[in-house]
Amino acid sequence: MDYKSQYLTIESLVDNNSFYWWAYNSVYTSITNIQFSTNGGTSWTTLASSKSKSGAFMATLNTGDKMLLKGNNTAYATNAYYYNKIKATGVYNVYGNILSIRYGDDFNTVTDVSLGIYFAPYFFADTYVVDASNLVLTDVVSNYCYGYMFRNCGSLVSAPALPAKTLAASCYTSMFSGCSSLTLAPKLPAKTLANSCYSNMFEHSKITSIILPATTLANRCYS
Repeated sequence: MDYKSQYLTIESLVDNNSFYWWAYNSVYTSITNIQFSTNGGTSWTTLASSKSKSGAFMATLNTGDKMLLKGNNTAYATNAYYYNKIKATGVYNVYGNILSIRYGDDFNTVTDVSLGIYFAPYFFADTYVVDASNLVLTDVVSNYCYGYMFRNCGSLVSAPALPAKTLAASCYTSMFSGCSSLTLAPKLPAKTLANSCYSNMFEHSKITSIILPATTLANRCYS
């Protein structure tokens, strides 16, 4: 399957799996809209994130059910600590092109990718993702891009590829921190690093070996 041409997709691995769109409960978090479809893209629902304890209800999926996501947001967080994210009650896989939550229906035709600061940090954090190996991330990153994205996802066993070779400050920081089931690290191809990029990336995981090819370093990179 050409996952690059697929909307960002959540596939439930269990029955009665409820999903929510949540804004970290702080006055500093911006409410952000996202669109989702549970019928293969035939129809879409626009939903604003909620600062309530559970978040705004999206859908309840059964085993094998899929939910497509799209949006037109340059960023999904106000800063490194106040963010919008998915919540789930059960295990699921995620795959498809992350750019569908940046460029909506045009995600597959964009040739000049532009991401805002804080693009999709914490997006799946503290949930029950199992397999993200077919999640297509960008080869362009911005400051704090993908930071904490899978933090404390203790069920995660397969990570996505990280293709970016030119990094930005704090990108990928703590991306897999607390992923206690993750044993195989994705390749880190960048050879010129930025401040704090890759920092705390595999903290509390079960990674046993990794290649760090960078030849030009910056403050706290690889920390």
